[in-house]
Amino acid sequence: MNNLLSRTLTGIIYVAIIVAGLCTGHVSFMALGCLLAGLGVAEFLNLTGNRSLPMLIADLTGALIAVAGMDTVATTWVNGWSFPALTVWGLIFTAWFAMRFVAQIYSKDDAPLRRLACSMMALMYVALPVALMSCVYNASEGGALMMAVFVMIWLNDTGAYLVGSQIGRHKLFERLSPKKSWEGFVGGMILTMASAPAMYHFFPEVAGGRGVWFMVGLGMIVPIAATWGDLAESMLKRSLHVKDSGKILPGHGGILDRIDSLLLVVPVTVTYIGIWRLFA
Repeated sequence: MNNLLSRTLTGIIYVAIIVAGLCTGHVSFMALGCLLAGLGVAEFLNLTGNRSLPMLIADLTGALIAVAGMDTVATTWVNGWSFPALTVWGLIFTAWFAMRFVAQIYSKDDAPLRRLACSMMALMYVALPVALMSCVYNASEGGALMMAVFVMIWLNDTGAYLVGSQIGRHKLFERLSPKKSWEGFVGGMILTMASAPAMYHFFPEVAGGRGVWFMVGLGMIVPIAATWGDLAESMLKRSLHVKDSGKILPGHGGILDRIDSLLLVVPVTVTYIGIWRLFA
């Protein structure tokens, strides 16, 4: 009972932070991105044994540069490419990238290549997808589309759990996640796809002027990407022989356990928006 209570309270607080970050203005959204990227990178590095404080500070700096820089680029991406914005962000990130290699040279780590590889992986796996949230946020009025993506992920998780726990018989990917079933996957997809036109009907601004079929397509790709994102984190945890990515969220595990789906859904959504712009 205590575990259920702590899990429920943690879930409520987590959802409240996400909603507040997305719905109270651009500054709050940036703070949310920095929070998710910082916590996620720190947790990933702790999981992989990279606990050097100077290197942690360097990697967190890289994560924040990625979030701040991508927000600048995303604004121009929606309204038309801006060469100066791309150049400035590219130069800053390139300078950090070079300095990170130099910092590793002076580090006394007994496995410098492994440490550097984990650093780059943390940036690619966690910080970059979180930074790409800016592209989705800026693709609709007031970040409505980004809110819709979060809701779709939560609905997919809910549908998969409810259906899978009741009638799940056929394993989806037993090697990585024994509890996932094809029935649960289909249940999550159906609920998510049904939510897409409903969101557009009640809140047409979520599509950013792209129409209902854009939302229907999004409702199809989010469950697939979310499932792959979940499986990718399961692969990571199994490789490291851990049950949860951390303990920061009582009853839920770590921050990566909560945003694992998001880390693949966001890049796929950005790609989908880009393709839609090209062909629609």
